[in-house]
Amino acid sequence: MNNILIFCAHPDDEVIGAGATIAKYAKEGKNIFVIIFTYGESSNPLLKKKITIETRVKESKEIGKSLGCKETIFLGVPEGKISKKLKDTTFINKISSLVKKYNPNKIFTHTSSDILHQDHVSVNKVITKVIDNLDKKYSLYTFPIWNPLRFLKRENPRLFVDVTKTFQKKIKAMKLFESQKIFTYPLLPAVYLRAKVYGMESNCKYAEKFYKIR
Repeated sequence: MNNILIFCAHPDDEVIGAGATIAKYAKEGKNIFVIIFTYGESSNPLLKKKITIETRVKESKEIGKSLGCKETIFLGVPEGKISKKLKDTTFINKISSLVKKYNPNKIFTHTSSDILHQDHVSVNKVITKVIDNLDKKYSLYTFPIWNPLRFLKRENPRLFVDVTKTFQKKIKAMKLFESQKIFTYPLLPAVYLRAKVYGMESNCKYAEKFYKIR
C-alpha cells in the first residue's frame, strides 16, 4: 500500500499547506487520506454553527475529491480545544489507531512554528506525540499556513515536491472554498510567492517544501 496521511486543524488547511502535493501524489496513484481535527465551526459568527459545519464539511469533501483524495475524515474536536486533547488518552489512542490502520508511507501536518494559530501548533503536538509513542517509525513532515517563508527549525531535512503541473489545481481548490473567501483569498499572494521561491530552490517553476521532523 502507498498511503499518505494529512492531519490538519481546519477544513482548507490541507489545501493551503499541501494541496498541490496532494494532487501530484494522487495522480501518481498514491492513496491520500485527509484527517481534519475540527469543523471550523467558528469561522462565520453570523451563521448558526450547524450551517457552517454542514457547509464546510461539504466543501472539504468535494474539494478533496477534486484533488484526488480517497477520503476526508472529520474528528469533530471543538475549535480552540485541540490542546486539551494532548492529555486525553482515548483521543490519543484514536489517532494512533488511524495511523496504524492506514500505515502511511508519509504523514504531513502543521509546523510547530505556525504560532499565529494555536490550533495548528496543537495539532502538531498531538501528532508528534502519537508518532513518538508508536513502535514503528513513520516519516513525519510539516507545512506552514500563516508564516510563508519562516520556520523555527531550519536544521531539519527538507522535502521539495515539484508541483509545477498541479499548482494551478491547488489554486483552483483554494478558490472553491466559497465560505472561506475572506480568509483564503488574502493568502493567495503568499502561496504564489512561497511556491515560486521553493521552485527556485529546487530548480523548477513551482514547488512545495516540507520539513521532516521525524
